[in-house]
Amino acid sequence: MKRQTMTVMKNLRTPFQPPLQLPAAENGAYLHPAFFQANPSPAKPPIDYTAIVVATQEAERKKIAEELHDNICQTLGAIKLFIDQMLESNRLKRSTIRKCSLYLHEVINELRHISHNMGMVWLQEHHFSTALQKFVAMMQELKKINIRLQIDGFNDNCCNQYTQLILFRIIQEQVQNVLKHARATEICITLKNSGASGYLSVSDNGIGANILDPSIKEGAGLKNIRHRVEIIAGCMEITTEPGKGFKVEVQFPVNNLPGK
Repeated sequence: MKRQTMTVMKNLRTPFQPPLQLPAAENGAYLHPAFFQANPSPAKPPIDYTAIVVATQEAERKKIAEELHDNICQTLGAIKLFIDQMLESNRLKRSTIRKCSLYLHEVINELRHISHNMGMVWLQEHHFSTALQKFVAMMQELKKINIRLQIDGFNDNCCNQYTQLILFRIIQEQVQNVLKHARATEICITLKNSGASGYLSVSDNGIGANILDPSIKEGAGLKNIRHRVEIIAGCMEITTEPGKGFKVEVQFPVNNLPGK
């Protein structure tokens, strides 16, 4: 049985045509691209990139607020409760102090994670591939999950720093989606440069999903990724099946010009 595949978005604003495999028909055949050219879809209105950027920024702010409330505020509240209990009993308990110390360590790690996500610190201080390696190492340490990073022919000359930042955010977003929903033990991140186009995939071995479920396409995490893909004139495809993991693939134009 072939895995279900859905092309979530194709950017028709540019002549860039990514060589993504089309969904398989029931008899195992593939639809030829000429089929779609002979049956063009209705003209779409121009993409409002300003609205996309604003929506993405608002989604980022909402996510940071949720992380502060759900993780840091809750943990600090627990620390305060332990301290109040010791003050009321007028006794210092070594075991309670140890718990407070562990919780404070978690808060520090969460703040470090949020601060790295908010800025371009890694990309300003390191090459793109090095920044990805540092991100992977940090996520493995904090979340205790195996992450494999494969980079083939992709370097800082393939695209400008803004595109690198967008790719970095896409990877961050999907890794967070996996950690939140997939119950996975392994994540694989692949980044390639074929010359005319770049390729990024983030896959996991988690519980997967039914691709016909509207919540898959309309979920906040994938919406954020889709918005970012539109900004860099790329296209995005999702492959998933219940019990068979989840894969997000992005293809985008690259320039391969030194100094870009």
